[in-house]
Amino acid sequence: DPGSGMARVPRVARETFIRLEATPLLSPSGVVHDATTGNWFVSSVANGVIAEFAANGGFVRTVLRPPEGESLEGRHYSTGAPLGLAIDAAGTLYYADLGLALDDGRFGPVAGAGSVRRIVFVDGEPQPPETIADGLAFPDGLGLLEPGAPTGG
Repeated sequence: DPGSGMARVPRVARETFIRLEATPLLSPSGVVHDATTGNWFVSSVANGVIAEFAANGGFVRTVLRPPEGESLEGRHYSTGAPLGLAIDAAGTLYYADLGLALDDGRFGPVAGAGSVRRIVFVDGEPQPPETIADGLAFPDGLGLLEPGAPTGG
């Protein structure tokens, strides 16, 4: 744009990369790329799911889902409601859990129920999530700065 000094893109090409049909994603929210495998992880905050997709967009597997029989009715999922995602150089997946619940017909965060959790992969298999911070109010995003990593400055 000449007035702001910002570049203008003359045309945008839209392409569907991940098709949601036949995936467990109800409300795709966060997305992160694993540079080691080339795969993508996508969170779904409304149903507590994190799914993994191949570099070509094909569904690989469900990495996180609430235990069978759990619902948001009156409490939050024991495995959380993942929104923001981050991944470190070792391939550990981190997620911001909003601590959502359905109470008296209202869907929203429970005060102090938010957390930050991580999923470690052993021999390529996701392990149960570990809570690394809890008692949080609406943690919705994550960022990682690893020691020794370039800072861009």
